[in-house]
Amino acid sequence: MNGEPGGFARGLSRLRAGFDAFVGRPAAVQLAGVASVVLVIGALLPWIDYGGEFDGGLFVLGVEGTVGTLTVVVGVAAILVLARHLAGGAQSGPAHLAALGLLACLLVGAELIHIWDNNAEEPAWGIFISAGAAAVLLLAGIALYGGPGRGDRPPD
Repeated sequence: MNGEPGGFARGLSRLRAGFDAFVGRPAAVQLAGVASVVLVIGALLPWIDYGGEFDGGLFVLGVEGTVGTLTVVVGVAAILVLARHLAGGAQSGPAHLAALGLLACLLVGAELIHIWDNNAEEPAWGIFISAGAAAVLLLAGIALYGGPGRGDRPPD
């Protein structure tokens, strides 16, 4: 031990520095980041309830279907687009975030309609979390795209 922090401590300090930099960003950037993460988490939660009530019946997770898996892919893509945009590498990051938010809204909305059309199934609480996150991602992308300076960069 030569007094330098170990790998775990070094990783924690980098995570803390990244979090501090993220917290200092505009609200639309923070909303887009949180919505992207919640979109991924929401797809890991129950989307379909075969019992019809919240009584411990049979649940199907979002990722057990194709739409839920695609929702995870969209959420991860949004995280990567936001990270690249914040690093200064992508001028079109806000437009891509809005497009990914729209895609997530369409995916989750179509699945919600499909669940409601099937009489044996009821939507579970996880799909509503995913739907909310998709809507927030869409609105945050639009706000970043049309905001001052086209994104989180200050106007010239």
